[in-house]
Amino acid sequence: EVLVAGAPLAAALAERAKLPFRPLPEPVEDELAAIWAPVFSLPTEQQDEYVVREVFAGCHARAALPGTLAAIEEWGADLVVRESCEFSGAIAAERLGIPQATVGIFLSARNDDLAAEAAAPVVEELRVGVGLEPDPGVRALRQARLLMRSPRSLDDPSAPMDAALRFRELNEREAEPLPDWWEGSDEPLVYLSFGTEVPTMDF
Repeated sequence: EVLVAGAPLAAALAERAKLPFRPLPEPVEDELAAIWAPVFSLPTEQQDEYVVREVFAGCHARAALPGTLAAIEEWGADLVVRESCEFSGAIAAERLGIPQATVGIFLSARNDDLAAEAAAPVVEELRVGVGLEPDPGVRALRQARLLMRSPRSLDDPSAPMDAALRFRELNEREAEPLPDWWEGSDEPLVYLSFGTEVPTMDF
């Protein structure tokens, strides 16, 4: 049995998957806009860290945390599954003593670790706010089982081997794994992605 909890916009996705859905509170629009405002004036190398810390861990997790705690308690969850930049689920799971797993949204497991590091100051504040002991190294985030769709071959080859569980979804037409269509080609392989925000943001 699965309960999907998230922003109200996710309701349609849960309905399509025929799963029950519980909306979580979102930040006040003006507050969120004020947090986003300075992002593109920052040096490029600081933008991701700022967004993870102030937008995802700060604004969104702070708003969602009470609802996340209530949803987990009322549903009677045995496991909390969250994505890399959703932090209320991690804090609530730890507070309620429930195992958690993370679905990585990056190409590299190293980036999941960097996201946890960027979020650490705000996560620490939220953890203490719900009665948890201080954990400045966010060990609970880093020790959760990591599930990833990207193959290990796309990781930075200089990064240490990670313990992520790699998976690939099969669609209804696939009875067998996809063929190795790249074998024998001398053409370069380029990975291209819009990411999660660019197509919907105004610049």
